[in-house]
Amino acid sequence: MHRRPAALLASTVVLVLVGCGAAPTGPSEPGAPAHDPETWGIEWARVAGTGPLEDDAADFEVFGAAGAIWLYDAEAPTVLHTTSDGAAWTTWDLADHGLPAEAFAVTSVDGLVRDDRGDAVTLVYGSGATADHPAGLLERMWLVDIAGEEVTVTAGVDVGLEAMPAAEGGWDFRTRELRGFASLGDTRYAIGDGQWWQPFKTGGVDAFAATETDAGWSVFSTDTPPLGGSDYLASPVAIETLGDHLVVVTDPLSSLYPFEVWLSSDGVAWESVAPTFEGAGAEYRVTSVTAGAAGIVAVGVESAFGRGTGVAWASADGREWTRTVLPGGEEDGAPETVVATDAGFLVVGEAAMDTAVWTSPDGVEWTRADAEMPSAVRNAVPVAGGLVAVGPGFLLTSGLDWGGVVE
Repeated sequence: MHRRPAALLASTVVLVLVGCGAAPTGPSEPGAPAHDPETWGIEWARVAGTGPLEDDAADFEVFGAAGAIWLYDAEAPTVLHTTSDGAAWTTWDLADHGLPAEAFAVTSVDGLVRDDRGDAVTLVYGSGATADHPAGLLERMWLVDIAGEEVTVTAGVDVGLEAMPAAEGGWDFRTRELRGFASLGDTRYAIGDGQWWQPFKTGGVDAFAATETDAGWSVFSTDTPPLGGSDYLASPVAIETLGDHLVVVTDPLSSLYPFEVWLSSDGVAWESVAPTFEGAGAEYRVTSVTAGAAGIVAVGVESAFGRGTGVAWASADGREWTRTVLPGGEEDGAPETVVATDAGFLVVGEAAMDTAVWTSPDGVEWTRADAEMPSAVRNAVPVAGGLVAVGPGFLLTSGLDWGGVVE
């Protein structure tokens, strides 16, 4: 079987935990959403920095889940700060709950990999595996479940995430990192990247799907496309549910390959869809993916001759896709976040060196919104029916009653 060229598969750098003295008390009740399609994502209120944001020099990673925003310092990813009203903060030191102090945050296009279930969230962390791991794993997986004041840390080995699929043609499989979760019906699925490999040989970049069962997780991969066994160098970066299908969006590891998604109705049989778009740039990278009532939307940057163009790829069914250049996005456009709203979709990013917001009812027709946001803000996260953006020493809210001064 023809193998792919070698690809970088080194483990993520291990980060050291910085201690934190605050005891966890659980997130406070979410602020009331204030839905208004005319101003949601357009009109923003500035809330002065509280809690960890009082340090306006801190550089936090941010994500939204379980009705709150969550912050962590990339140098201390196992310490989380969370608030659901912008005023009362809780600090979680996950090492106190069994997560290895040296664990690192596993990230994908929309930040720390997580499964937001409304009243609870699963977070994904990793740690280095020993060189003599029986399955040849480079990284171990850790699942952190937070529901109210309850924190549960589970090692991947204890729930089947280190039980590899059967060897094929003399090649073994090993998982690397989870990239996303989705539920179809009553079943929970995950997608991740890994590698079909042989000892003392460098393999390529492959993928796996995992299905949650009563006994834990069942890992599936096969050394045939699209999950493995081809020359296509791509990594899954997001998984969404669309109708009766799972849709996986991939990001290429080489400029030679086109936009591609994978479809499945059961997490085992996968179909590749690779649409072609007239006028598309020579290279692209996906920066954010979401699904809403109108379908699924991915946003990212195409580049040609060293310049970036902000684009959106949209589909109502996962099979037929439309590519749209975001208005003004041809001027060094860099969309960072796409979220589903009551009115369709909203994107926050950058164009012509300034913060930009775009809105769309369907992911195909886009309008550049007249939104006033500080230049320090380049993305926003969905929280409890609204949006929150974090800047140095402050946060912005839209569609939430968190107080603050309207910009």
